[in-house]
Amino acid sequence: FNRDWWLPALTALSVIYYIAGFLLARREATKSWAHMLIHSGLALGVIFSLAALFTSKETGGWYALVIAALFITEMYTRRNAYLEWFAEALLSISLIRILNDFRIWELEYTLFGLSLTWLACDAIFQRTFKDRALPIITRIATAILTLLAVFFICFESSLTEGAIAVCF
Repeated sequence: FNRDWWLPALTALSVIYYIAGFLLARREATKSWAHMLIHSGLALGVIFSLAALFTSKETGGWYALVIAALFITEMYTRRNAYLEWFAEALLSISLIRILNDFRIWELEYTLFGLSLTWLACDAIFQRTFKDRALPIITRIATAILTLLAVFFICFESSLTEGAIAVCF
């Protein structure tokens, strides 16, 4: 029974806090408790997503993906545009961990995946979330990640992969 269950347990606790707060937010009498539970669930999720990244916890990316879904839900429910950056950062953490789980450690592929993640988030949020706060920051981050991916693919990989990256 040599099991390491801290990440699933704490991710479940984050989800329970968030759902409890989400349900309590419907009643005016319990709004303060609801906000406390929602913020606690989101903060706990961010802390343990970062812990999964820095400790190289296997399957940690999938748990970070769950926390990113909570942030996206909160972003759309409360119309809080600043949560977009948290969602994109958590999706980036989950991508890094999932790629490591599949033993993909090449920097150029990670950067390419990150640029695609930020590009997809920007496109989806542009179409579905009209109250975005400073979308230019997301676009600058996407451009930097894309340029870094192209640079590393051109100079670290074969000529064919570099040509594909330039077309991207």
